Amino acid sequence: MKQKKTMVLWGGNWTRNIGDAFIDLGSVYSLNQASESNVILSSFVPSWFLSRGLISYPEQVLSGAIIDKTRNLLDVKGIINSDYIIMSGVRLTEDWWKRCFFDKKLQFAKKDTKIIINGGGGLKYSREEFEKVREYLEKINLYAFISRDKVVFKEYEGIAEHSFNGIDCAFFLNDCFDPPGLNISNYITLSFDGHLKEPKLNNEGKKIIRTHHSCWSQSGLLRRIVFNRIYSKQGFNKENTMISDLPQDYLTLYANTDETHSDRMHACIATLIFGKPAKLYRDTNRALVLDRVNAQSVKTQLGCLNMKKIEKEKEHQIKFLSEILE
Repeated sequence: MKQKKTMVLWGGNWTRNIGDAFIDLGSVYSLNQASESNVILSSFVPSWFLSRGLISYPEQVLSGAIIDKTRNLLDVKGIINSDYIIMSGVRLTEDWWKRCFFDKKLQFAKKDTKIIINGGGGLKYSREEFEKVREYLEKINLYAFISRDKVVFKEYEGIAEHSFNGIDCAFFLNDCFDPPGLNISNYITLSFDGHLKEPKLNNEGKKIIRTHHSCWSQSGLLRRIVFNRIYSKQGFNKENTMISDLPQDYLTLYANTDETHSDRMHACIATLIFGKPAKLYRDTNRALVLDRVNAQSVKTQLGCLNMKKIEKEKEHQIKFLSEILE
């Protein structure tokens, strides 16, 4: 019997942004559909969080970290004997490669480990970011690059042995999660947790449920004070507010809602992929993932996905993965 290949998806960071969980779940699903490999999800947080202390990352003083503490950590993803390393989401940033990847402690068990970006996007979308990221990508002999929007695809096309104009992995959520029904109905979901103020809606008597995508650590006195002040202003203490460390709680609400209004892109995607309307209220280049699937109207008005188009895009992405995975 042929031994399965091992793929390690560098994921996690869910407590800081549950949208990362949506991406991870979709990425794992697409990889499982494309290959019989053993897909392992391992967190990148150990090589990122504690390295952001007062000295190396001043803003993290609120977390209570004064110095870089990564020397004390065991980073499991760095010691797994893997055939493939997979990265999904906002991975085309200088900060990601500098802090999470090019770490002296991360020595691959095998020199022929293949690196794949599955549904990757940028942060700033500036010329400086493109150039810096390209420098890192050229050093690692990238095996495959799957973008999640057309801009980054055009920017990095050809830098890997295999390239594909793909979509965000969160669009696979409806394939890997079967949402249960709820004993409530006719509600609107709002998710504005620290970026923008909630819009005034005519909800016509419908219940409002609020979701917060972060249950980030409140370690440190200053962080607790700031956290509580920000979140109380954004509705953290309002009735029917939901915050969780598990993505399924959020997906259940988004799948059953009448509509979602949010400044969180993945709150909108998680709603749209289950066939419900959503509107994004934040102007960000990361929302180019919506343009990629012809859903740019969601950035200006309540709208839905063309589900037939999405299913075709997903089929093409899985087909590409199946062709490059041994």
